[in-house]
Amino acid sequence: MDTRKQLRQILSVTVAFAAMGMSQAFAYSYTHPAITDGEPLAAENPGVPITVGGEVGSLTPKVTHHIRLVDASPDQFTVDAVRRNPVGTVFYHIHDEKRPLLLFINGIYEDASVFTDVYREAYAAGYNVATVKLDPDADFIANGHLLAGQLSVLRQQVPGIDGRLVLIGHSMGGLDAYVALGEYRPLNAAALISLGTPWGGSPLANLLNRVVQLPQDSPIPATWFGAAADRSLTPAKVRQEVTDLHSENPALRALRVVSVVGSIPSADTISSPFLRAGYAALSALGYPANDGAVPTPAQQYPFGGTTVQVSADHNGYVRWNRLQPILTDILHLPAPAGPGDTVLPRGTLTSIAAREAFHSNESPLRPAADPLQDLLNRLAIFEYDNSALGR
Repeated sequence: MDTRKQLRQILSVTVAFAAMGMSQAFAYSYTHPAITDGEPLAAENPGVPITVGGEVGSLTPKVTHHIRLVDASPDQFTVDAVRRNPVGTVFYHIHDEKRPLLLFINGIYEDASVFTDVYREAYAAGYNVATVKLDPDADFIANGHLLAGQLSVLRQQVPGIDGRLVLIGHSMGGLDAYVALGEYRPLNAAALISLGTPWGGSPLANLLNRVVQLPQDSPIPATWFGAAADRSLTPAKVRQEVTDLHSENPALRALRVVSVVGSIPSADTISSPFLRAGYAALSALGYPANDGAVPTPAQQYPFGGTTVQVSADHNGYVRWNRLQPILTDILHLPAPAGPGDTVLPRGTLTSIAAREAFHSNESPLRPAADPLQDLLNRLAIFEYDNSALGR
């Protein structure tokens, strides 16, 4: 490929991703249903203040939130309930403390309302349930510290969660959970399930940081090109933070992690214009196996555990029929055999997850080649290190 064609490719990817970043910057405000009249659900405390942001490595300025508990039944946990309550709120509902508690953590450009269906379905299946309202603009370091505070307050209210807590993080929510478990060390979690989490970062974040270099006095807000959350997800930054947390915390080294990783055969299967742009950008950069936001190999936890491969775009992971068989395996619960299903021995993944694919991380997914590294090295335009993707 000649240099002129390479430059055109880089330019097209840059324009596509910049457009995606600007569009997503507005998505949080215009895609949500309007809030109807009414009052927020009553919180069980006036709010425990916590200041996050400004930490070493964080791109999020300091901000103070108040952690509040809201006992929300599945019928009460609605889009309106999430919108009415401020950042810092913990929604939860308990059968009894002896049952496992599933804590759902959303990713960027979405909020806890993305879990309304699985919150209801998980509770109906007999699980205790909880989810949290994080800062949609904060990076994973700041939101991880906020989540640590939320876990602390929740543990005081429901002390029986030790050893019974399963954190389920979608996208950056998996990193939020990892930071929180590293920060709040007294908590004993049973497992972390990551759904399309960028454990190896995303090349899109590198492009965003390298290409969009606005001067401090620019009249164009930097958030038009992505919030701190986006810009914090460079492969080098994510790898360093995750590695440091893992090396410093024995509890994280003992944590059971299940990585649900996804890819899609073509952009034709994606309904979101943002993910279409991301899919095109990642494919042009040499990562045809991706979910529209993160290369498939980068979604794999780099320190062991279990990997489940599914056919899904980045918005397609939050499905109860994907999560239930994984939980059955983690918690050693009996798995009823439905029509056409086979109950597999304990220690294997059952039902839909098993039919799609099962991989031990002893043989991780690897790209066949690394054209991105070769391209960028020859053009000498960006610094990019994707060694984490091959782990």
